[in-house]
Amino acid sequence: MGKIVIDETIGKEQLRDTIYENLPKEHIQQVLQILTNKALKTTSYLSFLKNNYSLMKQFAPNLLTRLAFKVAFTKDNFETALTLVKDLQSGKKKKFPQDAPMNFVSNNWQKIVIQDGIIDQKNYELYVISLRSCLNKCKTFPNKCEFRGV
Repeated sequence: MGKIVIDETIGKEQLRDTIYENLPKEHIQQVLQILTNKALKTTSYLSFLKNNYSLMKQFAPNLLTRLAFKVAFTKDNFETALTLVKDLQSGKKKKFPQDAPMNFVSNNWQKIVIQDGIIDQKNYELYVISLRSCLNKCKTFPNKCEFRGV
């Protein structure tokens, strides 16, 4: 694409037509939409989970109570966050605290978890339940699993 733009033999009037011949306008529009609409929100595993939040809410409480996790690194408060989400999911806790632990949330994901200056409960719960950042860094791992009778 860059070669087409800097090609001096293509006049300004033909440039757009030449670009569209090589790359359809619809494809360019899709890419621009992804890039300008906060790509992490629309293209990540978290966006998939968010779109299926109600379904996940049905299964998460059972899953979280049946899996026991060991936390290797306690300074990031992930264990506290996991307990908080277990309590919210199971109904033990009704109100989401705005001082919920955030030390384990990466800078990139904080842009998603924090919306308009406050922690978005749904995004926070989904991020914690996904366990992705903690499992990837080997800070959290399943200790035992009891799925009898499920």
